[in-house]
Amino acid sequence: MKNKFNYIIKIFFIFLIFFPNLVLSEVLKFNASVIETFDNGNLLKGSGGVEINDGLGLVITGETFEFDKIKSILNAKEKILVKDNINESLLRSNNIIFFKELNKIISKDETIIELNTGHIIKSTNITHDRNLNKIYSNEKTFITDNNNNKFDLGNFNFSTIDKVLTASSVNINDYEGNLYEIENISYNMKTNEVLGKDLSLNFNSPSMK
Repeated sequence: MKNKFNYIIKIFFIFLIFFPNLVLSEVLKFNASVIETFDNGNLLKGSGGVEINDGLGLVITGETFEFDKIKSILNAKEKILVKDNINESLLRSNNIIFFKELNKIISKDETIIELNTGHIIKSTNITHDRNLNKIYSNEKTFITDNNNNKFDLGNFNFSTIDKVLTASSVNINDYEGNLYEIENISYNMKTNEVLGKDLSLNFNSPSMK
C-alpha cells in the first residue's frame, strides 16, 4: 500500500514537471511558461506566454500576472490583450486589474479598445463592467470610426448591449474636415447616428459621403 502511494506521488510530480500549464485556481485557468505559488498557495505568479481564461468568454494574454486567490483579484502586465468573445471586443494595455467576483476589468495605462462595429477607442483608466455591460472612463478619450471621423471626448460611457455611447465635452472632426463642438452627445455606433443639443448627424447618410 505504501509503495503504491509513493508511486502515485512520483507520477504527480512528474506531471507537474512536464505539464506546468495547469488549472491552478478554482475560478480561472492559467497557462504560462513559469507559474509559482506563494503564501501557502494563495498567491500565484506567472510569466512568459501568459494566457488566462475565465471560462465565460474572457481570455487575457500578456507577459506577467499575479493572482490573489483570497481576494479573487488578478493583475496582469506587459503587452496585455483582453479578448471578450461575448461582446466581440479587444482591449490592449500594459496594466489591467481583473476583479473576478465582480466580473470587472480596470485598465490603468493607456488603453486601446477595438469594437466589432469598427470603432477604436483610446483612453486611460478604463473600466469594463461585464455584469452591467458597460465600458467607461472619466478621462479624455479619442474615438475613430471606419470613415475616419474623429471624436475628442471629455469622458464616455458605452453600452456593449445596444452599442450606444454617451459623452460630454465633445469635439467631432468629420472626414470632410467639418468641426462640431457639442456639450453632450448620444452616439449609436450601430447606425452611426450622433444626437446632441440642436444637432443631429448621420455618418451613413448620402450627404456625409
